[in-house]
Amino acid sequence: MKTIAQGITRAKEKGAKEVRVCAGSYDTQGLTLDAPVSLKGGYDCATWQESTAETRVTRLGQSNGGAATLAIT
Repeated sequence: MKTIAQGITRAKEKGAKEVRVCAGSYDTQGLTLDAPVSLKGGYDCATWQESTAETRVTRLGQSNGGAATLAIT
């Protein structure tokens, strides 16, 4: 999927248990995790294996310093 929100929606539709997110920083807002799905970050986009310790970080945030990025319901 191109966005984390699309991944969450697809996981809910397919009954998946997790959404894997590539390592990196994402300028996101308004994500809602409203299903029993794990959101796991720090993956290498090419192999979908966990990245090395130096690059195993996935950050969700807003470049404008706005409201909360992720709501879990």
